[in-house]
Amino acid sequence: MKKLLLFISLNLLALDTDSLLNYTFDDNLDIDNGKNLYIQKHKCNACHGDLGEKSSGTFSALTTFTASELKSILKSYKNDRSFGGKTKAVMQRYSTKLSNKEIDEIIAYIKGKNNLDLPNSKTAEPRQKTENNLFID
Repeated sequence: MKKLLLFISLNLLALDTDSLLNYTFDDNLDIDNGKNLYIQKHKCNACHGDLGEKSSGTFSALTTFTASELKSILKSYKNDRSFGGKTKAVMQRYSTKLSNKEIDEIIAYIKGKNNLDLPNSKTAEPRQKTENNLFID
């Protein structure tokens, strides 16, 4: 009964339930600022490569994640002190210096503006997996 009331109240308030369950991005992002933040200001490229393509035994290439997954990861580093493995201290130090808009702009630079989950966009097809449960990209 509580779930039904929540569903009805969300619909009455005309809230976009998809945006409550998934991270979305503003379509007015400055990709040049994202590049500046990523390369010049925070030197993210030293570990992750110029476009997030670099990986090591410690971390995966940023290009293997969707924009929404990257946003979730960065926000977790920023807001959850227990989040993260070997890179926890470094990533928490950098992510806490970023505003939410700056996080979005960095992701827009890495993924390209056409690969963001923009509000009111159609839900994309889920990524396909191999028989070993790996994503195909």
